[in-house]
Amino acid sequence: MSVQDVTLNPKILESATKEFLDKGFLNASVKEICEKAGVTTGALYKRYKGKAELFDAVVEPIYQKLDELGADKLTKSVDLMDDDDLTKMWDNPEQSYISQTNFFYDNYLGMKLLLSCSEGTKHSNFFDNFVKKNTEIVYEFSKEVFKRGLSDKLIDEDILHMLLSAYWSSLFEPIIHGYSKEKAISASKILANFFDWKNALGY
Repeated sequence: MSVQDVTLNPKILESATKEFLDKGFLNASVKEICEKAGVTTGALYKRYKGKAELFDAVVEPIYQKLDELGADKLTKSVDLMDDDDLTKMWDNPEQSYISQTNFFYDNYLGMKLLLSCSEGTKHSNFFDNFVKKNTEIVYEFSKEVFKRGLSDKLIDEDILHMLLSAYWSSLFEPIIHGYSKEKAISASKILANFFDWKNALGY
């Protein structure tokens, strides 16, 4: 039985990443990917069933990173957090926004692929799913804060979704338009003043 040459995998993924970034998924060419990787189409299809599965493999690392980011923020379940932890969740917004921008630019290629190059794949609804999940998390925090009497109001979940859509869209715009990291950080500092989450959530 022949052993698959795993040294070809990074070459294929690197070539595919460049092709998807340049042309988007729909216009990307498997033939071009193979030629630039220096492999045959047969070698590629032994590893991936087609272009869609290849795109899945290219974006898998950024999903893992995003999961880690979420885990860092939710090391405790909401009901086990003390009052101080809950009310400090939105303290120091400028530093929080800068940290988020740094994270996204440290993982720029993956985010660019998901946000700008994924039309025609199952990842084309990445933004909507991301905001939906984030809304669910923030709403759970808001309910717990309200239940404990730490807030005098509970924001409507649909309104929260609307606000978070605007918020994440603003943070992702620099990546979509290819702005420098420095410009994105400058924008995040302005956003920190624009989105007053503590007030919106009644903290």
